Amino acid sequence: MIDAIATFATAPFEGAGESISTLFDGLLTGPAALIEAGARISENAITSVFGAELGGILALPLTVALSLASLYLLATFLDEEETGNLFPGLPFDVPIIGADEEAVDDQ
Repeated sequence: MIDAIATFATAPFEGAGESISTLFDGLLTGPAALIEAGARISENAITSVFGAELGGILALPLTVALSLASLYLLATFLDEEETGNLFPGLPFDVPIIGADEEAVDDQ
């Protein structure tokens, strides 16, 4: 009977601990696995284009250049002052699609 009471009292905490562990596992290992898969694909592509020796030498500079180019494109898109609601970068809204929004001062 004492064991049943102790189990009843501690079960919610054990469940919360397991769910938090599963949450962090999903938040961290999922993106890490995606990055690892992308790195393997990039490695195979660089090796097939440049060969094993030259590909090994150029792998780090090409990876850094691609990462910086991706970050630059993302920053440029986020810094865009006016974008449309149909396609990213389109400077006007299509009246039927989406909600019409008033200009917001970002400063």
